[in-house]
Amino acid sequence: MSPTVALVSTPHRSFPGWRTAAVTAGRAAEMVRAGAVDAVVAGPGDQVPELIWSALSHGVPICCDPPLAPTAAEAGEIAAAARAATAPAVVSFPWRSQGALADARDTIRSGRLGDLLTVDLTVHDDPRATSAGVAAIHQLDLLRWLTRPDWTVEAGWSATVPLDGWGLGLTTVGLCAGDTRARIAASRLDRGAPRFQLTATGVHGTLLVVMDPRDGAGMWRLSLASGTGERVFGGGEVDPHLSFLLADEGGFFDDAAQAHSLAAAAETTRLAGAAAR
Repeated sequence: MSPTVALVSTPHRSFPGWRTAAVTAGRAAEMVRAGAVDAVVAGPGDQVPELIWSALSHGVPICCDPPLAPTAAEAGEIAAAARAATAPAVVSFPWRSQGALADARDTIRSGRLGDLLTVDLTVHDDPRATSAGVAAIHQLDLLRWLTRPDWTVEAGWSATVPLDGWGLGLTTVGLCAGDTRARIAASRLDRGAPRFQLTATGVHGTLLVVMDPRDGAGMWRLSLASGTGERVFGGGEVDPHLSFLLADEGGFFDDAAQAHSLAAAAETTRLAGAAAR
């Protein structure tokens, strides 16, 4: 059932036809079908697929947080429908908007590291500031965005640690793409000290990015045989739903579906390993 929500519509210079500021309430999918909204921003949840389908079928621009649906199969169906949609349909992957990671992508994809050997992505979040979601789905998308799309899951492991009344998750995923290996590790155990680290190693050198996942503040260091370069990046707001929707440059639904498929494969691998022990 579609959730009941209160919606605030505000004018924006990039969408001059949007209504002047107004507040309304009702069942979200019904409001979309009735033409009562100009765009939709949706977070993950079991009720969100109905809202997404309503937006896609009625030509309403939509920006979603991943996952698009409870299962990878349904996310794939939604992504297929989004490809034929008449309005923008994008996914909010906030780390893509961070300067240090945009530079990392350029460095890796331009070949400055040479043939890529290993990629390591580690994220430690504060559980009070993040939702559970699908384990590591943002990191899986980021891996594909930074490097190449054709990754295969080799290993998956997860655990839940009870701490201060929280059920906190730990996840590790091992992947391969050709001769390149990758490891993704995610946890929600840090109290007030979230940390993101990317290490990419190629035959010509190593790239290191360390930043605060909340705002992107951090450093970028490239170490090659010819020398070492370092940059420092200031922080900024990491909630670019509107900017992604306006620019139509966020991740697309296909990206979210592919990341969800990798997450599902990691879970299948984890369960198979647990059963074999």
